[in-house]
Order: sequence, then structure tokens, then C-alpha cells
Amino acid sequence: MSTLFGPNYGAAQAHIQELMSEREDFLEVNKAQASRISALESELSAITEQLEVSTLIAESRSRQIEDLETANRRKDELLLKLRTTLRLLWGVNQQAESVAREQHRLFRETNELVETMESQVNDLFGTKRASCEVSAPASGSN
Repeated sequence: MSTLFGPNYGAAQAHIQELMSEREDFLEVNKAQASRISALESELSAITEQLEVSTLIAESRSRQIEDLETANRRKDELLLKLRTTLRLLWGVNQQAESVAREQHRLFRETNELVETMESQVNDLFGTKRASCEVSAPASGSN
């Protein structure tokens, strides 16, 4: 009867071995999980570094875009000023051509007037000169 109510060392030993086996399985799983966590932390670190690099690149490109936009605005402003200047110069040129045409017309009219006056003077004094020239040699020969 002592075996019936006494300690069963064989069953206890089997139970201890089963618990030890479960413990070793648990430790293996923990090691695998720790390894996986370490790998994930390494991947996270690499991804974080890539993200930081990508962020720096994006910020740099953003600044470049802003600089290009500023340069484009300046070029647009300069182009507008150049167009305005060109239009003003065109207007001045047109005005100068108009004044030149008017001066040319006045010059022609003045020339015509001078020619008319010259012909009238020649007509008026030409007959007197001719008569003076004819009478002058006659008086000079005496």
C-alpha cells in the first residue's frame, strides 16, 4: 500500500523532464524571438536612416524648386520690363519717324519756296543784270 499512497518518483521524474523540455522549447522560442526582434530593430534602423536621407533629399529638392521658382519670377519680371522697354522704344521710334517725315516734308517745301524765290529774284534781277552787263562793258571801254 505504500506504493499506492507513497510518492511515485517515476511519474514525478517524467513530469520534471516534460517541464524541462517545455522550458527548453520556451527558451528556444525566446532566442528565436530575440533574434527576430534584433533583425527587425536592424531593419528599422536602416529604414529610419533611409527615411532621414530621403527627407534631406526632399528638403534639398524643395529648396531647389523654391530657388528655381524665384529665379523664374525674376526672369519673368525682367522679360516684362524688356517687353515694356521694347514697346516704349518702338513708340519713340515711330514718333521719331513721324517727326523725320514731317521735317523732310518741311525741307522739301522750304526748298521749293527757296527755288521759287530764287527764280523770282533771278527773273527780277536777271533782266537788270543783263542790262547792267550790257551797259557796263560799253561804259568801261571809253
